[in-house]
Amino acid sequence: MIDILSLSRFSPLAVELLEKSFRLHQHPSIEVMTDETKSSIRGIAAAGDALINSSVFDQMPGVEIVSVFGAGFEGIDLEAARKRGIVVSNTPDVVTADVADLAIALWICAARRLVGADHHLRSGRWKVDGPPPLASSASGRRAGILGLGRIGTAIARRCGAMDIQVSYFGRRRREECEYQFYETVEHLSAAVDVLFVACPGGPLTRHLVNRMALKRLGPKGTLVNVSRGSVVDEVALVDALLTNQLGAAGLDVFEREPDVPTELFALPNVVLTPHIGSATVEARIAMATQMVDNLICHFAGRELSNRLV
Repeated sequence: MIDILSLSRFSPLAVELLEKSFRLHQHPSIEVMTDETKSSIRGIAAAGDALINSSVFDQMPGVEIVSVFGAGFEGIDLEAARKRGIVVSNTPDVVTADVADLAIALWICAARRLVGADHHLRSGRWKVDGPPPLASSASGRRAGILGLGRIGTAIARRCGAMDIQVSYFGRRRREECEYQFYETVEHLSAAVDVLFVACPGGPLTRHLVNRMALKRLGPKGTLVNVSRGSVVDEVALVDALLTNQLGAAGLDVFEREPDVPTELFALPNVVLTPHIGSATVEARIAMATQMVDNLICHFAGRELSNRLV
């Protein structure tokens, strides 16, 4: 059987699927592996934030493919893989709907202050103080999408159902796209009520949403991030929220997960979730299945439809 290395902690289902087709080696760190085991590895299964770089490839010269569990791949050195002829694949399509759904849910929760309203009811304040303060409408607003890929496009379609005007920023203008394109994140932020962050993480997008972009989004604007925490300058974000320079935020991702700035916990205009964009039973089953199928297809000599390198 072909030897596969797992560098991430997977669900029992994913492990079962891997062990069904391959000889699986599960190691949290390659440093504890013997040279014999390293030389036997022909494929790696890992989450997108696993650090897989030139050093890893040098220690395992037999590796032919890295199959990523999820859409993100910021931990994988794609250039190092390309130089060595190593295939890198991910599982983008199966997470699109659930992540886009969560983005809209965070927007609605932030605009309508649903978390605060829930607490108002549960704490008994409704009976004592009456209804909570009025919130803001979510429909009929202006949305900016940072990264009009699969997930960004799915968010845009959902915005359309809510009569929300959509514009976007990305690496390039999409000529076939009906939405308005902005040349910079700052210009996009100044033109919208809610900014959805849906671009990949990694060095190229680090702090793309900076202090100026947050300032231009403004005290009535909302930031929703379902991408990666690194895309947003988290220090600037916390400061903008604490000083009322930003109206609200819905955050599923953070710069130093699982550590979250504690200053955010007491803010009624912030909705926080623990990186659950793809955390549905259906998505996780599909992700595990596709990750293993990518490995099977590669070793069977078939072309991969979701190949990154």
